[in-house]
Amino acid sequence: MAITPDQTITQGTDGVAFIIPLLSNGEILEDLNTATGITLQLQREGVLKEITCSVESAIEGTVTFVLLAEHTNIAGDFYGQFKIEWADKIIFVPDPGYVLFHIQELIREEKYCTPYDVYRRAGVDETVASLGDVEEYISAADSRIEKIFQKSFKANQTETEWIDIEDLDEDDEINTIFLQNIPVKSITSLESYNIGSATANIVWTASDYWLDQKIGRIRLQSKHFVQQNHRIKAVYVHGPDSVPGAIRDLSAVIASMMVLVKQIGGTYDDVTSYSMPSGVSVSVGEPYMNMLKDIGELQKERDAIIKQIGKLKFDTLVI
Repeated sequence: MAITPDQTITQGTDGVAFIIPLLSNGEILEDLNTATGITLQLQREGVLKEITCSVESAIEGTVTFVLLAEHTNIAGDFYGQFKIEWADKIIFVPDPGYVLFHIQELIREEKYCTPYDVYRRAGVDETVASLGDVEEYISAADSRIEKIFQKSFKANQTETEWIDIEDLDEDDEINTIFLQNIPVKSITSLESYNIGSATANIVWTASDYWLDQKIGRIRLQSKHFVQQNHRIKAVYVHGPDSVPGAIRDLSAVIASMMVLVKQIGGTYDDVTSYSMPSGVSVSVGEPYMNMLKDIGELQKERDAIIKQIGKLKFDTLVI
């Protein structure tokens, strides 16, 4: 049966409060304000992470800490102890024992996956590939995904779109337009402009139209749009509520391949291919041999995910 963590924290959380017991081994702790240093030590499978804490209330024994950007590759369950230092002594709280922390992964809006996703897929840690390098690999992987599918899967993106209003029959009344990026979360503004004018002649409000968020359709309730190119300016927010699971997996797989190829000394030139250094020689059982096998497996998984999403060719989007 799974052990329930004492505290669950999301990566990047600011100002996490934790009450340190005022009693340790039967003795009252000295004023926390006089401590020369307080750190939260998180340990798991030989990995030790230290997070600096600050005193919020010495009377109640409350300290706070922040999970900084450097901790975004920490995820999962960790055993934790607070290390409190004074000039003449060091104590650990709780002692004996520990606090079980669960660090929940956070996908930042500008990324499709987390560094922890990549470390887990590649089977390495930050001693093999630095957090900074992995961040760059994720950005590169995300860029290639958007190139493949010709769209972004990021949430809450703001878009400004100019729409032509025209029909073969100039007498037709057009009351419906479609926005290019879906799903639409909200309309920030909808305005009509005359040719050559920098000022809107009509500002449409939410009471003037119906919005179908799923397909991006805007239909006026009682009026119609005047026919004219570059007529409507729509500012809106679009994107899914969260990154689709398949896209998260694809980003992690591509970035993981970059990590392993780079580690061996090769180059990852495109989403479809990678190359190894000429003359590379490995023996069965060597780390490089294992990495080559892992790259091959990741390549198969990458192709399967793309096919699952509906991408049959790398240069043709199928809708």
